[in-house]
Amino acid sequence: MLYPDACGAGGRGWISQGMANYRGHGTREMCALHTAHLSCDTLVDFWSALGEDTRSSLLQMKEEDFIEKLMYRFDNKRFCRECRRNVIREFKELKRMRREPRCTSWFCVADAAFQCEVFEDAVIVDWRQCLSEPDGSYHHFEWTIGTDEGESDIFGFEDVGLNARVQRNGINLDQFEDYFITLRACRFDGQYTELCVKAHALKGQSCVHHRLVVGDGFVTMTKGESIRNFFEHAEEAEEEDEDDAMDRDGNDFDSDGSHPQKHAKSPELAREFLLDAAAVIFKEQVLSY
Repeated sequence: MLYPDACGAGGRGWISQGMANYRGHGTREMCALHTAHLSCDTLVDFWSALGEDTRSSLLQMKEEDFIEKLMYRFDNKRFCRECRRNVIREFKELKRMRREPRCTSWFCVADAAFQCEVFEDAVIVDWRQCLSEPDGSYHHFEWTIGTDEGESDIFGFEDVGLNARVQRNGINLDQFEDYFITLRACRFDGQYTELCVKAHALKGQSCVHHRLVVGDGFVTMTKGESIRNFFEHAEEAEEEDEDDAMDRDGNDFDSDGSHPQKHAKSPELAREFLLDAAAVIFKEQVLSY
């Protein structure tokens, strides 16, 4: 009665998984309310009428249930075995993480070799927690930024003495998609330990490390900037069909040459797919409430 444009309209009854244009998940038959397209305005109104405890419960599910639905997304996108492994690896990394994410609105920094925050025009690097050797073992520290691992083409290695935290402002970091921050801990004998982290430009997209929390047997998703953005993100992911290329470097085709195969070759693409899949999965949970 609240949503006459969806539930039962036009004589629609129960819709099963095998029928054309079915967009849900699972083997149960579902009514038209749960399979018809609802506008974001309708979903936001529905969400606004829910209590806070209900909202929280709808953005959390058991880990095994989430994995089951993720497997369905793999099949739906015809993911190859390698890409499936890449996404599962990123999911396990989320589960393993025990630190607050250091990602900013500009860059995702998934590596945990040392703490690093990267902005459009500044970098903050802190390696006090990552060096296990006792004080007095190092002569000095050097760090640099490059466009590849170990490279220093953004600026050369900078000797910062024994400082274990540095901040450099006034750097133009909007030219490339990836940047690599390299640290050298130099000893008195001339030997050094080198660590490197990768910062991936978000280009206005959400970062999975701020949106998904995995632990204690549950997967929890935050709504992000607003619940409207959450529903819009899920809608965009749902509308992506098999003709859309996930791999920025190109597409592989099935044996008949008619359909491109989705890919998650890189960690960044795997995290992007994981976040998109989570948005769809949790939206479906809201619709099923």
